Amino acid sequence: MSNVQKLSLPQQVGEGGSDFPFEEESTPNPELNSYQKRSYVILAVPECEDLARQMCAAQPSRFRFFRTKWGKFADSQTDNIELGGYTPRNYIMGSHVIFLASFHNNDIVMSQFSALVVLLES
Repeated sequence: MSNVQKLSLPQQVGEGGSDFPFEEESTPNPELNSYQKRSYVILAVPECEDLARQMCAAQPSRFRFFRTKWGKFADSQTDNIELGGYTPRNYIMGSHVIFLASFHNNDIVMSQFSALVVLLES
């Protein structure tokens, strides 16, 4: 007989009592309660904005989405990124941030890397 613990998968984002996809049913973890109470700011690339909105709709008290403008300057084709959540008030400073990224090509990866550096510095 094997000694395997039963794992459960939440039905949707935020369900099941934890932020993690698998949770042991028989062992309560007091640390998970602090994660359940946290609120998060969400920033996303355009490909992930629908997921960000779904997360906000599922748990509006926990998640707040700020749209980011992703573009290029016409004269040099360098990144012109305006991260959401900074104006008119800085909601990013001191917040827990979820960054929904996409890795479908090198150009967008480098743009997102620039955005992550800004987030880490703020």
